[in-house]
Amino acid sequence: NQVIKREQAFARYASHELRTPLTVMKGSSSLLARSPSTPFQERQIGRIQDATQQMSTMVDALLGLVRYERNTDDSPVRTISEQELHNIVALSQAQADEKSLEFNVQILGHPQTKATTAVLNITLSNLIRNGIAATSAGTIHITMTDTTLSVKDEGEGFSSVPDAEGHGLGLMIVDDLCRRYGWQFTIDTHSEGGCEAVIDLSSEHHEACSEQLPQH
Repeated sequence: NQVIKREQAFARYASHELRTPLTVMKGSSSLLARSPSTPFQERQIGRIQDATQQMSTMVDALLGLVRYERNTDDSPVRTISEQELHNIVALSQAQADEKSLEFNVQILGHPQTKATTAVLNITLSNLIRNGIAATSAGTIHITMTDTTLSVKDEGEGFSSVPDAEGHGLGLMIVDDLCRRYGWQFTIDTHSEGGCEAVIDLSSEHHEACSEQLPQH
């Protein structure tokens, strides 16, 4: 219990301290974008703005996670929209473009969750970035159903990833978030090539229901 409280306090403090420099970065990059610049400078400004937005999302995710862990029963259930998924995928577009990779997004349903948009962003973005890192050519397939979110790449499996440490850390973050929300997380290497990571969000609701069942 004390460890959890310390983790929550650290997340709150870190989020608070990061907001000010992030605000400065956002303002400065916006001013730079209004000034005359070369195509190269415009690209760099765009990268700074994208990175700043991702950092802001991480701060929001930390705060959302703290609120969820402190008030699990009060967290509202929401539906993940098609636009939300496309927005998350778009954040990794620049990295995919650097390797000439394509995204194939399939919407087969709309799952429900208590996780905030920021938490979902970090979880899914890590899987997408891992897919990009593992793939030298081809397509990253992102699929959403009524109960699952999945990312499938066309790489050669974990052994082919050049940055194995970073790849593994991303999966550790995903695994930890899935455990906190009660999601089932699986990742498999296919014999024909490529990895597929699947998050089953339906277990979140099953776990919540089981906690509310009366004890005999």
